[in-house]
This record gives sequence, C-alpha cells and structure tokens, in this order.
Amino acid sequence: MHCTASAWAELGFADRSSSFSEEGTRAHAWAGEALESGITADEWYTQQLIRIENELGDDANAYEAAIDQLAADYPDDMREYVQDYIDYVTGRIAEAQERNPDAIVFIEQRVDFSPWVPEGFGTGDCVIISDDMLDITDLKYGKGVFVAVEENVQLMLYALGAWNMFRHLFDIKRVVLNLYQPRIGNIAQWEIGVEQLLEWARGRVKPTADRVWHAMETGDLSNVEFNASDPEACQFCKAKVHCRARNERMMAMTIHEFREPALLTDEEVIACLAEAQHLQKWAGDLETWALEEAGKGRKFKGKKLVEGRANRKYTDETAIRWVLDLEGFKPEQYMKSKLLGVTDMTALLKGKKNLEKLLGQYITKPRGRPVLVDESDPRPELDDKAKAAEGFEPVE
Repeated sequence: MHCTASAWAELGFADRSSSFSEEGTRAHAWAGEALESGITADEWYTQQLIRIENELGDDANAYEAAIDQLAADYPDDMREYVQDYIDYVTGRIAEAQERNPDAIVFIEQRVDFSPWVPEGFGTGDCVIISDDMLDITDLKYGKGVFVAVEENVQLMLYALGAWNMFRHLFDIKRVVLNLYQPRIGNIAQWEIGVEQLLEWARGRVKPTADRVWHAMETGDLSNVEFNASDPEACQFCKAKVHCRARNERMMAMTIHEFREPALLTDEEVIACLAEAQHLQKWAGDLETWALEEAGKGRKFKGKKLVEGRANRKYTDETAIRWVLDLEGFKPEQYMKSKLLGVTDMTALLKGKKNLEKLLGQYITKPRGRPVLVDESDPRPELDDKAKAAEGFEPVE
C-alpha cells in the first residue's frame, strides 16, 4: 500500500528469518496454544516440562539439554508478556459474551481477503463475533518499532477477510481492532464501521492490489512506484538493501542546509538525531548483508573477512573464587557486583604471568565474530568458509 513497487522488487529475494522473528513466532505459539486450551502461560510451560520428562527422562544428558533449551526459548519475561496478552484476550471474550452468551471465538484464525487482494490471506490471533460486532486482536511481540492501531492496514485487511468469511452468517456492522504490543506498553483499540471498511477496500485496496499484481506478473512498473519516504516501513522489505529509492532517501538525509549561526540550535540537533537513527539502521542492514555474503565466500574489491576481536571469559567462576580465597584475597577485593573482569583481575594479581599461573586454566578466549574490513588491515583473511559463516545474525 505504501510502496507499490516493493512487491515486485521482493520477488528476487528469499524469505529470511532472524532471532527477532523466531522469538515472535514462539510467543505467538505459546499464547495461541494456551488460549486454545483455556490454560495459563505457566500451565502451558508446565505441560512442556512434562512432555520433555516423558520423552527424554531416561536420557539425563538429552533431558538437561532440552530443559535448558526450553528455558532459553521461553524465558520468564516472555511468560509474563504472554500471560498479560492472554488476560487481555480473555477480557475481550468476556465482554463479548456479556453482550451475547453465544459469541463466537476463533484463535489463530486464517482469514481470506482475496476478493480485494489476489491470493491475500492472514491469520487473526483472536477473532470474536458477537451480535453486530467483529472484534480482532493482534499480538505484536516486537519492541523495535511502535505499531499504530488506527488505520492499521494489516488489521483492516484481516477485518475484511473475517467479514468476508462470516458475512452470510452474521449481520456485522462494526469492527473493533485491538493491537497488543506488551513489551513497549502499546495497547490500543480502534473502531471502524463495516461500510467505511468496504469503501476503503473498494476505493484503495483493490485498485492498488491490481496495479501491484500486474507489475509482479508482467514486470511492467509503469503504474507502480518506489516510495522510501517512511524509513520504518522499509525495514520489513526483503529488497531494502538493494533498493535504490531507499539508498537515495538515506543519502538525502545526510544533506542539510542550516541557517546561521554556525552552531546548530537544539531543535536542529534533535532533528538530526531522528534522522541519524534511520541512517544507523540502514548502515546496519548494509553491513549485515555484506557480512553474510562474505561468509558465503563472496569477494568484495578492497575488502576481506577477518576474525574480530574477542574478550577473554571465565569458564568456572566458582573455582576462581576458591583459588583467590586460598591465595589470601578477600571477596571485597575480587568482587564488585560480580567477579572482576579479566583486565581488572590482571591488575589485582600484579600482571599477566600471575594471572596465567593462578587462573589460566579457568580462562578462555572464544573465536572473534567475523568482520569485514579493508584489505590493508593486518589481520589474516579467513579462508575457512564454514568458520567465516559462523555467528552471523541479521540486525533489526
């Protein structure tokens, strides 16, 4: 809707996953399965513990690994956010049932809005129909981008799909859209009439979708355009790294015509700060792409992939404290809020030789994360493709 050429541009790029999207998928699954079963987030987690016990209880190593992985994938803070969302949805259901005891509730409901967008569909996290009202709630687990509920295109399309599926069974006249983004406290609601929704679908959605679909099928871009005026919108485009319009928009941000005097005003500094945040994301996208390509073996003129710097780490803090106690050190000497870092510990022990002698077996230096640098950098180029590809994670 915003950038009508983006769908065509994305055709050449594969879907990508990241730790952020995977985290959101796990939160949605947790919430959806708990709501479907009518249980709390804690009860769902307990069920997973029982399942692991039943499946792997006889294999101590596999059991411990599975428990650790479960805790890593579904941490305590996620549990709290998911339960808050469950409570919100449960409240929406209770309100609907007060209006009509026969209210219909769908969790993770696929909705089809293909009459307006070819092959268009989505999944409503919670869809409720009671009397003449359609109520849709969408969980947004991310915290990087604030999502507005008013005139939210995704939710309005979901509402179209739900109305299209159930209009023969219910006389739906109004739609309430709920957006739940718990990690930044964004919990919002917006209402729209069905007639207004359909007018938007006929007047804006279908004509736009027809143009976009034509461009995707034929490659004819005469009726679509690239629009990079909203940097936040570009963040979710698969073609964002190679998009010329986005590149030009970011480069334009770096050019300012400031009035006298020579020093910036406070207002100008704040204006630059807002733009710098978008530039930082853009630079991160470019760097991540280049690193990933280099990790696959691709060569860039004037650049090479090397092992980045890494900090030394302790492997057994309990053993280190024991050694220090035996050497006569007091806890207040080697502990602050936690054990002193390796650099400060070196100073406490009067040098690297003493550090190595006393604690060397409990200190390790992991491999540094690969970085792309100029060819003039003295560090040797990574020539092991498998090692070079380790540890890459998209920046969002």
